[in-house]
Amino acid sequence: GGDLYDYFFLDDVNFLFVIGDVSDKGVAAALFMVRGRTLVRSLGPSASDPASLLKAINLSLCDDNPSCMFVTLACAILSIDRGEMILASGGHEHPLLLSEDGGVEAVKIEGGPALGLIPDAEFDNVHLKLQPHQSIVFYTDGIPEACNRAEQRFGEGRLAEALRLQAGREPVEVVNGLLHSLREFVDG
Repeated sequence: GGDLYDYFFLDDVNFLFVIGDVSDKGVAAALFMVRGRTLVRSLGPSASDPASLLKAINLSLCDDNPSCMFVTLACAILSIDRGEMILASGGHEHPLLLSEDGGVEAVKIEGGPALGLIPDAEFDNVHLKLQPHQSIVFYTDGIPEACNRAEQRFGEGRLAEALRLQAGREPVEVVNGLLHSLREFVDG
């Protein structure tokens, strides 16, 4: 109930997307997730960049948060005509860059803390230019933490290997291939 993602165009060429994971489980996490997603939708169109959007969302989530819930959140704005991306993170997993040749590397974002806890937290932007046939993969901890029947975790290594198998493919194929590898590993 606490994972979230959203995406929308800010204008004809700039595409904003977020992915996040709320602390805790159940109804409280789902409600906090809805609050976070609503803030993305209401504040996103006027944000100048992802770091300033995270800062505004964080400030709002810190207000009236007696249970100290928080959300990790990665945010990016992609200029679809130039392939240029600006990213920021509040405690979320580093996205993975998948190259056409099968290389997988984490995009290091010196992010701030999870949102909802520290009102004056700062967040940094990272600039990235996607090359033809590259994919950038955002995910929550549910993928590397997925367990099989032997209680082994899927882990970062299997995640990278599952992505390598999808190198050079279209984004929908990358996602479907990753999900196939994950389902095969978990085995019910």
